[in-house]
Amino acid sequence: MDYEKGESSKASSVSKVSSSVVRLTYYPGDAGLDRCNTNGTIFSCVPHEDNALFVCYILTSADLFRPRKRYLPVKEKEVSPVSKIDVCLPTDQLYEGDVVACDMEINVSVIKIKSDAPLPTATLTPFTDCLSVSPVGASESYIPFCQSPYPTKLYPGDEVAVVCRAFGKSCDVLATSGIYSVNYIGCGLDIMPFLRIDCQRIINGAPVINCEGDVIGVAFNVNDNVAFLPANVFFKWWKQVLTYGEIRRPWMGARIINLFAASIGFLENVVHDCDISDGVFVEEVIHGSPAESANMCSRDVICQCDGRPVRSFLEFTELLWDNIGEFIEVKGVRDGCHFGWKVEIKTIKTEILPESLAEYAATKYTNTGSLPESLAENVVTRKKFREGEVIKKKIKRTAKKDKEVTGPKAKTRKREGKIDEKKGRKNRRELDERTKKRWDLSKCSNT
Repeated sequence: MDYEKGESSKASSVSKVSSSVVRLTYYPGDAGLDRCNTNGTIFSCVPHEDNALFVCYILTSADLFRPRKRYLPVKEKEVSPVSKIDVCLPTDQLYEGDVVACDMEINVSVIKIKSDAPLPTATLTPFTDCLSVSPVGASESYIPFCQSPYPTKLYPGDEVAVVCRAFGKSCDVLATSGIYSVNYIGCGLDIMPFLRIDCQRIINGAPVINCEGDVIGVAFNVNDNVAFLPANVFFKWWKQVLTYGEIRRPWMGARIINLFAASIGFLENVVHDCDISDGVFVEEVIHGSPAESANMCSRDVICQCDGRPVRSFLEFTELLWDNIGEFIEVKGVRDGCHFGWKVEIKTIKTEILPESLAEYAATKYTNTGSLPESLAENVVTRKKFREGEVIKKKIKRTAKKDKEVTGPKAKTRKREGKIDEKKGRKNRRELDERTKKRWDLSKCSNT
């Protein structure tokens, strides 16, 4: 799916979504942690029930809530005393956002704001990545693209774009073109929902668009690569949040990829022996998982699930999300023979807000009742309990060492401890002075 009409077509595709791309800044409320900046996409805007306001929902990356330690001194105005989220629109209007849900595992979060007027929204479009393996001896009229319920298709080698909005006074729109890659990037789960784009680094949380200007996912940096969560997976995740008020993910315990992404030698054997042109390939089965209990093995090919044909990785992923907590009947091929498995799709449940947002949950949700009241209390209680356990362990270690050292050695140790403490304070002062000097020099060079 390339941009055949040239640069004008690219510009129109970018302008279609640029008005809904916003900037988000999260202030952790801790002077020792730096603020986090990401982009986001307004995907829904509905009237509020009580008044004339509108509630707008923003899709972004969970990287917004991964603050780093602050190493350089900053101005007081850049440090917020409480946790908060600032949402800056393309018109430079500033709103305070609330976290609706955040999932650190699949790196997605939803923020909401209230506005006086409806804001422009982007069109989130699920797509298919179904590509059949052409059988030997096929006619010239054979089309390798299989049928799909989604009109939007994306295949390896297609060009996509990541639309970012820069942080600064200009607030410019930056569009980075890239190529959809056949490779996958894992996220710690068996379904591996992260797809890859071969392009330069981008701003986390920025939308990925196709040549029509439709948003097909949310992008973020993973080491030296750029990955994105497909809109298909986001819709299934969002449905679980709205229905159950908690994050529910499927777990089968097998790493799945598209059949066309398997090795050429394996594809040749499958096409020759079993006459299979599409499906998904089991790359690995995790020990102790439901897939292993069902006698599923690596190098298996899955072709059907509950009587429905499985043509691609995304189709199979959606079927897993639709059958959370249930058994599914899977049919496929192993070593040239047809097999069947009955697999349980277990449920992974997590809180709608992660533990790292304990302060935010305590300040924002305990009074409003938007979330269960026990959420913030449980998070804060667990944090205090762990801090207490750490302090207890330190006291025990110190007491144990004091018992071991007695007599003149104890006095020597106390004296050495005081000297070490003075040296530490001196070293910290010198380090602060050097850091401040470097910071002042960097400010001078920038100006």
